[in-house]
Amino acid sequence: MAGKNVKPDDTAVILKNFAIIFPLFYIAYYAITGILSAIVGSTFDGREPFFHACNDDKCNFNPAAGGTALVTWLSFVLMLFVATSLIYYVVRSTQMAWDYAVTFSFVHFILSIIVTGCFPVNWIWWVTVVLGTFLLSSMAEMSCYYLRDMRSIKVDHE
Repeated sequence: MAGKNVKPDDTAVILKNFAIIFPLFYIAYYAITGILSAIVGSTFDGREPFFHACNDDKCNFNPAAGGTALVTWLSFVLMLFVATSLIYYVVRSTQMAWDYAVTFSFVHFILSIIVTGCFPVNWIWWVTVVLGTFLLSSMAEMSCYYLRDMRSIKVDHE
C-alpha cells in the first residue's frame, strides 16, 4: 500500500478503520453504561448495551421505566456522540461518514440479536435506532465536512 495513492474507499483502509473503530466504540459503550449504572444504582451484567426487549414483567429499553432501562437507552443516545467523534478522527472522510454510521447501526443490530437471542420488537428501540442512525450519519458527515474539509479552503477577500 505504500507508494500508492490510498483512497478512503479502498478495502484495506475500510477494514483498518473498522478494526480501530469497533473496539473503541464498544469499550466506550461499556464504560458509559458502567458509569451510568453506578450513577443510577442499577445492576450491571455486561449485556446492557444490547438490551432491547420488553417482557410482561419488565421493559429494559424504556427511559420512563428508570433503572437499567434508563441506563440502556441513555447510553445508546450518548454513544451517538462518541461514534461521531470516532468517525471524525478515524475515518476522516465526508463521503464515507454515512457508510460507517449505517454500518455501526447494522453491526449493533446483529450483535443485539446474538447477545439477547431474540429479534427486537420494542418500538422505542426501533425509533431510537432509526433516528439515532440518521443523527449519527448527519452529525458525522457535517463534522467531517465543516471541521475538516472546509478548513482547507482559504478565502482571501483582499
